[in-house]
Amino acid sequence: MKAKGHIIQKVLPESIAGELGLEPGDAVLRINEQEIVDIFDYQYLVQDDYIEVAVLTKDGEECILEIEKEPGEDLGLEFENGLMDEYRSCHNKCIFCFIDQMPKGMRETLYFKDDDSRLSFLQGNYVTLTNMSEHDIDRIIRYRLEPINISFQTTNPELRCMMLHNRFAGEALKKADRLFEAGIEMNGQIVLCKGINDGEQLERSISDLAKYLPYLTSVSVVPVGLSDHTTTNTACIAAMALGACIVERHFTDTRERTGPDLVCSMDERELGELLGAARDVKQMLGGKKEAAKEEQVTIDFAFATVVSIKPIKEGEVFTRENLWVKRPGTGEISAEAYEELLGKHAGCDIEKDAALSRKMVRESMKS
Repeated sequence: MKAKGHIIQKVLPESIAGELGLEPGDAVLRINEQEIVDIFDYQYLVQDDYIEVAVLTKDGEECILEIEKEPGEDLGLEFENGLMDEYRSCHNKCIFCFIDQMPKGMRETLYFKDDDSRLSFLQGNYVTLTNMSEHDIDRIIRYRLEPINISFQTTNPELRCMMLHNRFAGEALKKADRLFEAGIEMNGQIVLCKGINDGEQLERSISDLAKYLPYLTSVSVVPVGLSDHTTTNTACIAAMALGACIVERHFTDTRERTGPDLVCSMDERELGELLGAARDVKQMLGGKKEAAKEEQVTIDFAFATVVSIKPIKEGEVFTRENLWVKRPGTGEISAEAYEELLGKHAGCDIEKDAALSRKMVRESMKS
């Protein structure tokens, strides 16, 4: 609770609070002699048909209001802080966190990382469970603050510690067990980072999370992207090359404007360059390495194929003494397969300086 209570911002007309003469600027101190931590304590405590509310008026007078009302009837108060408490910030250093990667000089609110289970209930935010105490879990269960949205990332404790840069991140997963045992509805999220928590690790996570059914009602697997607040397209292009499926940058129609985000905003020209780079990177990642038609002449001249360097009888073993690689590269078996040929047997008589083909080899070949 605030040192001087929770300051009233608005008294709704024709409400109980209005009838009692409460005014903006007054502060609610306690209800039924219990301290009020946040909006959930307040909403829980005002549900009874008889309550005693300790109030500190804006003139400095403390009084007790005895209120008889219908069960569940609201008092008609709105407070300066909608949560009636400070927002809890995130202390993790997740490897994919865009806030940690933002440049200096942006508006202050962009740098706040929330990890507050109460905002998970109120606004749908996702939490990591790492800064939640057992008391916090007790309150979720007591007040039935569900669904709660959890960023699992992985169910491998050691890997989760690495991804969140928090040595307690693996142990925090046990808090989901308590929520499950209490029948609290949950939603899950996995931010998928290429080569880290995908593949077998993702399969493990999905399998492990199945134990929370039916209270875990969904698991969203979100490909990692980049929310870029740098001053060029370089970070976006690098992220796409590393597998990012989504990139985001601020945009401005003109550099003549002013504002805190202008420094990291791209204009029309830079947007065109980013779109072009995105298409190029996609084509590069999705294609396969093969020679262009125009390169075939050079390949035939410069590349080598396997040839016999002396006559070879049918059934004779291929060795370094009777095989080598030579230009041009017009033969069927390329120089890359030379080592594989050694030790195999000739399937027919082969003249000196003959380019080998697969039908000349008795055993099958991989390449």
